[in-house]
Amino acid sequence: APFLANAQFVEQDFSDSGVEKYMKENELKFLPAFIFSTNEIVDDTGIRDFLVPLKDGNFILEVGSKFDPFTKRSEKGFAVIEKEKLDTLKKWSYVDGNETAKITWIEYSDVECPYCAKLHNSGVIEGLWKRYGSNLNRVFQHFPIIQAHKNALPAAQLLECAWEIWWAKSFYELSKNVYAGEKSDKKFILEEATKLGLDTGKLEVCFDDEKYKEKVLKQQKLWSELFWVNSTPTNVLVNNETGEYEILNGAMPQDKFEEVIEKLLK
Repeated sequence: APFLANAQFVEQDFSDSGVEKYMKENELKFLPAFIFSTNEIVDDTGIRDFLVPLKDGNFILEVGSKFDPFTKRSEKGFAVIEKEKLDTLKKWSYVDGNETAKITWIEYSDVECPYCAKLHNSGVIEGLWKRYGSNLNRVFQHFPIIQAHKNALPAAQLLECAWEIWWAKSFYELSKNVYAGEKSDKKFILEEATKLGLDTGKLEVCFDDEKYKEKVLKQQKLWSELFWVNSTPTNVLVNNETGEYEILNGAMPQDKFEEVIEKLLK
């Protein structure tokens, strides 16, 4: 590129002295990272459109980096979550399936998200239950994209209220029906709740009290930070015995889930 013609390139490995300190000071969490000093770059080059300022006055080029060098990893190369953190996450959630399963599938999802609906309506969930049975359980985590989806937060609160009334059966059955209908407005959810036999009067009282709003937002913040979630659906597959995990972003087909699960089970 013309604007890099006179640039000086310095390559540093994460193990190089000072790199870890520099990343922490500038809140950089992923590699590879491309850092630029733009003191002599002319504004009309266009490069500034792709750069994000750092605390030290330099800039970073956003390239969709994924590797987190600060994450603890197993001998097999999997990222590892501490048992205490995983147990805390489950306490904030509802486990669908065998609570002592070897593998947990944590799904960060938005009820109004069309890609989440695509995943739920694809048969992947049923297919994985059929293949792994009691070796797999599922944990749904709220991640409402509030800026884009006006129904996301209210729908999440309604699902939480459904749990209060009829426990896990209503939470997962109701969410299944909402995704199947690809509608997430309050009226539709209440209609589906009626079909399941829930007391919609109690459901509305719970919703109007905003009883679970704080929980939904706190769940999103705390545990999205743990896995750096920024889109839905994000799927985290965890070996409950070793703490090893891998993340699958998007509405992936069943074979992609199976590929990761098989590696985690070895």
